[in-house]
Amino acid sequence: MLLFIDGDMVVPASQLRPFVRAVTDRGIDVALNDYSGPTDKINIHSVVLAKHALNELLGRPELKGTSLTAVPHAINREALHAIGVESLSVPPLAHAKAVRMGLKVEAVHHVNVGRINPPRLKRERTNSLEKLIVGDHLEAIGWLMESSGDREG
Repeated sequence: MLLFIDGDMVVPASQLRPFVRAVTDRGIDVALNDYSGPTDKINIHSVVLAKHALNELLGRPELKGTSLTAVPHAINREALHAIGVESLSVPPLAHAKAVRMGLKVEAVHHVNVGRINPPRLKRERTNSLEKLIVGDHLEAIGWLMESSGDREG
């Protein structure tokens, strides 16, 4: 099993255990952070919209905005081999492959990373990751269309 965290966020071990237990005890292949991002605003962030759109296209609207883009999350060895380790370089693609392959993908525990992730205002003004992350979701949607036909979703 692999547990994914972020080096610049402190998440207590008690908040990581549900991801580990979901994989080891409950048979979940991919245990996601039940964090969908803020959707109660007039202008919803494009990354949040991209996550929701991908899950809708995957036929998993109940996942809302959860994905392998948000840490923490965990994945078992079998799922890793099924989706291919190289897929992890584009988290939304790995997410799409896991769902499309019928792996057990579930949002298992809420960690509000939006609150604990330190703001990087200077970087966001000069080198925003928003376009990269939205682009990763478009890559996942492209893979979905290629593997399922142009009318997927």
